[in-house]
Amino acid sequence: MQKKHITYLLCLSLLASAVFAADVDFAGGYHDYGSDTDSDGRYNYLSLGFQVSVSSAGNYYFYSDIMDSKGNSYQQTREYALGSGIQDIVLRFNGTEIYRNKASGDFDVNKIFIYRSCPTCMPPVPQYVNEAVSPYTTGFYNYSDFQKPAGNAAVYCQSSPCYADASLLSSRDNIKGKAEPNAPNTLDGCKDGTKGSFGLDESIESIKIIGNTNEFITGETVIVEIYAYCSMPGNRLNIAYANDTQNINWRVEDYKVCGSTGLTKFTSPIRLDSNAGFHAIRGIFSSAYYPGAEQESCITDDYADHDDAAFFVRNGKVFSQGWSLVSIPDIQDRDMPLSGNIGKVDSFFTIRDGKWLFYNQGNSNSNLYQADESDAFWIKSSKPFAVKYSPIVNKEIFLNLSKGWNLIGYPSTNKQNIANAFSGIDSYFDRIMAYKSGVWSSYDKSKGNNSLVQIEPGYGYLIHSLGEAAVKFNGSYHTYSEIPEEFTLSLDAGWNLVCVPLDASATLNQIFGDKVYRYDGKWAEPAMNEKAEKGRGYWVWSDNAGDVKLKGRKADILQLSLKKGINLIGTNLMQDSDVSIFSPVMNDIEAIYVYENGIWKTHIPNKISNSINKIKPGRGIFISAKKDISFSI
Repeated sequence: MQKKHITYLLCLSLLASAVFAADVDFAGGYHDYGSDTDSDGRYNYLSLGFQVSVSSAGNYYFYSDIMDSKGNSYQQTREYALGSGIQDIVLRFNGTEIYRNKASGDFDVNKIFIYRSCPTCMPPVPQYVNEAVSPYTTGFYNYSDFQKPAGNAAVYCQSSPCYADASLLSSRDNIKGKAEPNAPNTLDGCKDGTKGSFGLDESIESIKIIGNTNEFITGETVIVEIYAYCSMPGNRLNIAYANDTQNINWRVEDYKVCGSTGLTKFTSPIRLDSNAGFHAIRGIFSSAYYPGAEQESCITDDYADHDDAAFFVRNGKVFSQGWSLVSIPDIQDRDMPLSGNIGKVDSFFTIRDGKWLFYNQGNSNSNLYQADESDAFWIKSSKPFAVKYSPIVNKEIFLNLSKGWNLIGYPSTNKQNIANAFSGIDSYFDRIMAYKSGVWSSYDKSKGNNSLVQIEPGYGYLIHSLGEAAVKFNGSYHTYSEIPEEFTLSLDAGWNLVCVPLDASATLNQIFGDKVYRYDGKWAEPAMNEKAEKGRGYWVWSDNAGDVKLKGRKADILQLSLKKGINLIGTNLMQDSDVSIFSPVMNDIEAIYVYENGIWKTHIPNKISNSINKIKPGRGIFISAKKDISFSI
């Protein structure tokens, strides 16, 4: 029996003359709990339990309504076949409705009615037996503890612009003349009104979200365009935004009012939040005029239309066309033009060791070939571009400051106070400058009022150093005593499979000559002036046997990422080590190969006899991986 039919019958029963007041009494024992009936970690129901004392066995209806902290009411009716004595009763209230209303708090039980089935009564409707008024208040619940209503956006976009056109949104749920495709087109199952006719009454016809580049980036301001059919002046469009499509919390950012009838374009700027993942825009269009309607994300109105468009947002920063001073907290592709982090731009410029270096694709005079997180770049672009990065917190880097002006990167995705960030090198500099949106800002230690008070991810900085300093960043900048490690790498005459276990300042060609190759699925020669990369192996030719002397910093922990298939890696080892250094990922490795003294040696996991006994420092290693894996040494 449907709830609305039961409610109607219960109302009729108030007119009935037969009353069974003594048959069932309330016996207390009130309690509440969340019921997760599908074991997915969310409550499908809010359950209200209590006891009754039955003196006359029979079939009884129990009806209750409860109210949340926002004043929303939830009803439940349940029939029980009861014997005499003390009996347990449980009423279960729909968890998806609680989630949809997003009301965290406790719930007041307004009333509980008991009715008895009476098939011989005329009319044959349930008869009133007993009631309890405001008998109980539940404990506290977060709305997000309950089952999220099932639903999908009209469209899911990976790039900008994101467009849900009329073929996806036209009309409303079950509206007369034309039904909306894939209704209700909402992430949380919010339903549309069903009254009216297509082309005459309120409906959203399209939603477009436009970013500054071809990808959506955290923190940027996007333009939302919504076309809606206004049936009369005064129809209202709320524009809501959610920064997560899994744990949805709609926030109405703007509302518009129709000034005339017909198809109308509404435009609104929306600033995206700082978290990556799928975000969403919702249009809420209706004729509702009640107080507070302009803040509703799901309106109960016969003519309301709700539609969602979801789009993927990446971590990063958007820069305008022209000149920008940028850095990348987590460089994914160290070879210029850094395509894994930066969209197509015209030119890169930076300073290293007091010398200007530049990269311009197609310019044979370019002398900037690689980059890392310590670098900052002047970038010239003819159109807006985005700097993208992974959601790291801090990354450890080393850099050397020269006397005078230096360009430095900021390898963190956290904003922080500039005085705190540079307190560890306070005596080594007097001024820091930034260039944002065409405006210079500065931090001068001799002044109390500075225009630069925070450092932010994505931006590069100019620092004026009073002298030379070795600087380490691991959350903030501070000096350290740089005592370089020394390492002797022995080469055989002919081919050698090697690595550089130190962060050496010399280039690969300076160390090994001109016959050096690296492997990334295919063989390639390093770029001119390219330095040895930590974690990478190299195939090197030497005309004569001999030793190569290396100096540099040793990496305490080396993070390695391998692709499925063949990888050529290096290590940070300074002495012989057992092959067990790979034990955390050994199950994901098919084979390990090294080349020593002109002989290939192998280690195959689970094979009893292998020719690799030790992993030697300074030696490159081929690893055949079963899948993409990451680990540290």
